[in-house]
Amino acid sequence: MALDNPNDILAQEQKFRKHVLEFIKPRTENSQYPDECIKLLKGDFSRKLGITNPEINFFCYDNLTEYLTKKQEVEKHPNYQSTNEKTKSWQPRAALNAYEAFLKKYPQKEIPVLSDQNPIQKIFFGAPGTGKSYKVNSILPNEDIWSVSGETRKQLFLDSDTAKKAHYADVLDNKEKFGDIWNVDELSALEEKLPEVDSEDNVSNPEHSALQAYIKFLKEYKFKRVFRTTFHPDYDYAQFVGAYKPKKEGNTITYSFVPQVFAKAYAAAWKLYLQRDSRDSIGASPLQNDSGKDIQVYLVIEEINRGNCAQIFGDIFQLLDRDEKGFSQYSIDADCDFAEWLKTNDNGLKSVWPAYEEKVGDGKLNLPPNLNILATMNTSDQSLFPMDSAFKRRFDWEYVPISFDGKDAANFQIDIDGTQYSWQKFVETVNEKILTLTESEDKQLGEFFIKPDNGKVISRDRFLGKVMFYLWNEVCKDEHKNGSFFRVKDKDGKEDYFTFQDLYRNKDLLKQFMEELLNGKP
Repeated sequence: MALDNPNDILAQEQKFRKHVLEFIKPRTENSQYPDECIKLLKGDFSRKLGITNPEINFFCYDNLTEYLTKKQEVEKHPNYQSTNEKTKSWQPRAALNAYEAFLKKYPQKEIPVLSDQNPIQKIFFGAPGTGKSYKVNSILPNEDIWSVSGETRKQLFLDSDTAKKAHYADVLDNKEKFGDIWNVDELSALEEKLPEVDSEDNVSNPEHSALQAYIKFLKEYKFKRVFRTTFHPDYDYAQFVGAYKPKKEGNTITYSFVPQVFAKAYAAAWKLYLQRDSRDSIGASPLQNDSGKDIQVYLVIEEINRGNCAQIFGDIFQLLDRDEKGFSQYSIDADCDFAEWLKTNDNGLKSVWPAYEEKVGDGKLNLPPNLNILATMNTSDQSLFPMDSAFKRRFDWEYVPISFDGKDAANFQIDIDGTQYSWQKFVETVNEKILTLTESEDKQLGEFFIKPDNGKVISRDRFLGKVMFYLWNEVCKDEHKNGSFFRVKDKDGKEDYFTFQDLYRNKDLLKQFMEELLNGKP
């Protein structure tokens, strides 16, 4: 991105002037060379070519790739060759080449673009108990400090509240004394190094103090890249983003912005994204290598359809549209208290504010490409707060089917008064009946709808209170005596419907139901 701040452009010009005076002027007899060269690059050459609306100031380009693109564009101009020949004092071609050499000598570290893989923005949906949350968890990173690269640990140490952290980092960078300490992946190995830097006065020993401070940081640091919440009918925007709340300090009541899950995830994602240009281990496409995965942040929303999404997201809904690079296609204005927290709070974006302000803007919000949003949706609850199509289309959707293949649930047994029945067979049989009765799969049972009390055995009471109550309340209650499968045969072989309460009145009823449902085969 080209520079657009006049102060930044001037600073770039001054860096180039210093470069010219130090490395090029000694090799030329032209005393006016620096001034002439800078004059051409600032716009004189652009005017000579006839490019004036707008004219080109090459000092706007501090990135080599962008500069070379602009340079090639100028070289194709029909007046380029003749203008070079007419300019006798100093050829524009030489000035362009000198600036190219300068950018190569002092490369601007680029923030890599996540071009090969878009952020994950997905809702996992399916019947209750199919393992939607398990699916989400399989995507999430290990939040252990030892799971990240050494360069990332160093950056996190520099971002911490540790006193003298910058000084200590410089001390620890001494490879003759400490080796490649940032890539040491075991705390015990670091602690073994302490005696090596011992002295009679460890208080005034910077090497011992630095290593001890780093070890303390590693022990106490909480590496947070996963932020979870669960939507419910009373959940609102303030609980999701944050709100201005009172706080009592002594006899005084003060007010401040209290961030919630979205604000925390947003700040964490941008902080990691903007800091990663200082990590040599992260390449041009972070999602393609292990170290790049360090910067991924995940906002996990369980039971997303149990809350009113339109009310909860508010104008953040606009941020869900992502462009080809993974950023929000449209920025929005942040609430003034949220914006102030981002700008001034250590837990916000205070440490990276100049870079954020340049990239996004003061008071603006825009999702970075490393902020992933994962959600789960139980199809049996979809009538609570129906999602509109505009909200739905901003997410990818992945159905999590009911499947016992290779899963422990295939071996679960239901114990009814000493007789055991196959949980898998029960689920498969009941699900066929649910589909027939409701003409829908939404209310079907997933393989992990219930977990055993002990080992692989589901007790009678647990099965009755969780599974049978669900089947009655969600499926059969409204169809009582009208197709409900809550029925058994009486002594005369006639079908007799029963209610959930009848299962408690007649202790033998549940076993009779299971025998007949499963064709008398446990």
